[in-house]
Amino acid sequence: MTKTTLTNQEVARNFAMARQAAEKGPVLITTNDQPSHVLLTYADYEQLVTNTSEPSLASLFYSPGAADVSFNPERLDIKFRSEPFE
Repeated sequence: MTKTTLTNQEVARNFAMARQAAEKGPVLITTNDQPSHVLLTYADYEQLVTNTSEPSLASLFYSPGAADVSFNPERLDIKFRSEPFE
């Protein structure tokens, strides 16, 4: 998989070339020498968004039934020093 970098102007002038480059790997599109967009094939995009080994914490909070999960962590017994800091 190769990564190609093209300017916004190059993509605007020759989108077919950018699409061909995306078949070989992600195409980084720059605007004013700064990365602004990435062009991927749909297959690469699908793999990116569906190939997660574990759900994210955010997705767990929004999962149906998440409010019904019982979460009762053990209370920590933390002892603080009584001496003042010097």
